[in-house]
Amino acid sequence: LQEIPRAWQHYTNFALWLLLILATTAYVLIAGDIIRSVAMQGLEEQPLMLRNASLFASILLAVFPFCLQRSLHGLAAVSGFCSCAILAVVGLIVWEAQAIYLEGPPIEELAAVPSTRVRSVILAVPILGCAMFGHMNISQIYAELQPKAKAQAPLIAMVSCLGVVLLYMAVGCVGYAAFGSGATADVVAQIAARRGEGGLVIVIQSLLASFIVLKLPFLILPLRSVSLAILDPSADSNALPFQKHLGLTFVLFACVYVAAMVLPDLGKVLEVLGAVSVIPLTFIVPARLSWALETPRPVGRCLLLATVGLLASLLSAVAAFAS
Repeated sequence: LQEIPRAWQHYTNFALWLLLILATTAYVLIAGDIIRSVAMQGLEEQPLMLRNASLFASILLAVFPFCLQRSLHGLAAVSGFCSCAILAVVGLIVWEAQAIYLEGPPIEELAAVPSTRVRSVILAVPILGCAMFGHMNISQIYAELQPKAKAQAPLIAMVSCLGVVLLYMAVGCVGYAAFGSGATADVVAQIAARRGEGGLVIVIQSLLASFIVLKLPFLILPLRSVSLAILDPSADSNALPFQKHLGLTFVLFACVYVAAMVLPDLGKVLEVLGAVSVIPLTFIVPARLSWALETPRPVGRCLLLATVGLLASLLSAVAAFAS
């Protein structure tokens, strides 16, 4: 970034900061929806503690101590629990969905069909872009690996990505098999509506909520580093005095809380995030870096990347606000 104009550096840091703030906000919104769906059973009126202001604050306060960790090594137990929890959730979703399918496959009119609407494709681009930025901790993971393990880093990354793809495919396939084109964005909610809020469904929701809440520290780590780089580029986040470390973390949590209150719609958060931050960071910023650093200059590739990024970002923003 030092090789390109300072305005680009400022934009990149701001886009990364906004990306992580809104990504953390998205996790809070998802966790809140799951907790609310479990706690509202048998209730007609929403209690004060399940309203957005109280619920979002409770989630952030619960996870705040974990977010004070300065390294991924300090979060090893949390990471292990999250890995086990998501594997258990996928296994239980597959079990429940196949039971629904065996009870009676979806009628022919509800068979899964591809969507060819241009607007759907445009809205999917920023959401997929947000998913790709789940790998922002990879540099810190590599830095904390033991020297003998660093040679295996490419294999670790490949196995991790392959495992994630298989998990997504498993949930997607059984969801469409059970519900056809009637499948919605929340397969767990559909399973609960079809099978009732039984023991297995409550276990799925509880594990999923705990997984999402406990993933917040893994977003706060890079968010704190980016924030410190904006405020004081010479500062070392690991050497920051505890009082400043605590204060910075609290301010970042306050920003997430405000974002969740202002944008309580998960779909809107992901759309705005993708259009404003993710697509430019994925296409436009790399094109500018390549233009400045590579010799000979790859004019065609840079122009193609920049053009695709500008068009995708513009169309995504229009589609997001139009929705």
